[in-house]
Amino acid sequence: MKPLLPAVRESLERATATFQASLAESPAAEYVQGRGLGPAIGAHRLGYVDQEIPGYERFVGRLAIPNICASGVVVGIKFRDITGLDKVKYDQPAGQAARLFNLNALNTAGESIALTEGELDTVALSTLGIPSVGIPGASSWKRHHWRLFEGFQKVFFFGDQDDAGRALLKALMATSLPILPCIPPGGANDVNEALIAGRGPQLLRLFTGEK
Repeated sequence: MKPLLPAVRESLERATATFQASLAESPAAEYVQGRGLGPAIGAHRLGYVDQEIPGYERFVGRLAIPNICASGVVVGIKFRDITGLDKVKYDQPAGQAARLFNLNALNTAGESIALTEGELDTVALSTLGIPSVGIPGASSWKRHHWRLFEGFQKVFFFGDQDDAGRALLKALMATSLPILPCIPPGGANDVNEALIAGRGPQLLRLFTGEK
């Protein structure tokens, strides 16, 4: 994928900083805390759109989730409905490319790394100290992506327990990566649901292999 133009990078950085500054006193702060994601707010630069900013007008009232690449640069921002009323749960500016989320984790991972579905599940694993990269939907995994994870001794996949999650697991297992499927504990459908249910220690043990 082509690098972003400097002007685009600067625009994304300004928007991210603006949204970050608005989070603390916003409804999104309570939403994030309620989902157990508070410890990862700073690392993932989560924010809130509390005013109309050119190019982001339709995202007012949404949680802002910047995508930070391996070089530490913001390469995109997704916006999550926090009311449960909008039919469009996740949205993004027109023309924004689909990218793997949080490739910055490649810089902090040791011999093992985790893959999961979507942005908030990635943030959820981050709260537990698990370096993880998010795949924003089964169709977003491309054939060449496996090369990013080549060299890791273990690649844990925390997938959703639905048809899309199973399809994504199948695509990952078709690569030469050392994929280890991990089912969210406690009957949870996904990682964040397990975290909310107090299953964080079990998620961490799945990654570390500790009993």
